[in-house]
Amino acid sequence: MAVVYPPVAIDPGHGGNDLGARRWLNGRMADTEARVNLDLALRLRDRLEARGIPVRLTRDGDYALLEPRIDINNSGEADFVDEAQARVDAINDTDAEVMISIHQNAFEWPDGSLAPDIGGTVAYYCADRHFADQSLRLAELVHEEVLLAFADLGHDVRDRGVWDDKVLREDGEPGSHLILLGPESSRIVRPVQMPGVLSETLFITHEVEGALAGDPAALDRFAEAYATAIQQYLDEHLAGR
Repeated sequence: MAVVYPPVAIDPGHGGNDLGARRWLNGRMADTEARVNLDLALRLRDRLEARGIPVRLTRDGDYALLEPRIDINNSGEADFVDEAQARVDAINDTDAEVMISIHQNAFEWPDGSLAPDIGGTVAYYCADRHFADQSLRLAELVHEEVLLAFADLGHDVRDRGVWDDKVLREDGEPGSHLILLGPESSRIVRPVQMPGVLSETLFITHEVEGALAGDPAALDRFAEAYATAIQQYLDEHLAGR
């Protein structure tokens, strides 16, 4: 009997007026994180659907969910937190049982100069949820498959590991959860209701990785990596029911 998979939510980060990280070449903007995230998410959608896994996208084009931004979390300010909350709300409004948010990293020095030699891949999950073990397992599978993809593409990527999302903090600050992953708080008024991972595939500002982000063949390989990890997670999850 054929396996009946539950839907998967895919969130391509940024979009519309929010370009995310930028890649610059010869003083000109050559690529944006928003474009890479969407391109990769659409390729992932196609591969998951080919495997019989339904997909729910938070966006399928170059737009944000809140344009113009409005205050949907009653903070008194319309900002990027509202856009992230809108994505959580969109995911929760679907019948998905697991989610992945796709992003790309970037690094520049305090003076604004680029760092083309600083790169790597990392995956985040939230340890402060009742489904933390499931999120961690998904993050581990995603990270392992992305590392294999880099090896196949001939790039010795820096393995930045799998991290609890609360490690993201500024100097002197206690840190806060990623809105797409974290529990209810004054900042996250409606948390995501399913296991999930936020994957930073690569550094768009890195010389080699930025070029891979613009290579359709490389994006196909990364999409295949994500699809393999998600299917393995679902197979394990269904077997445990």
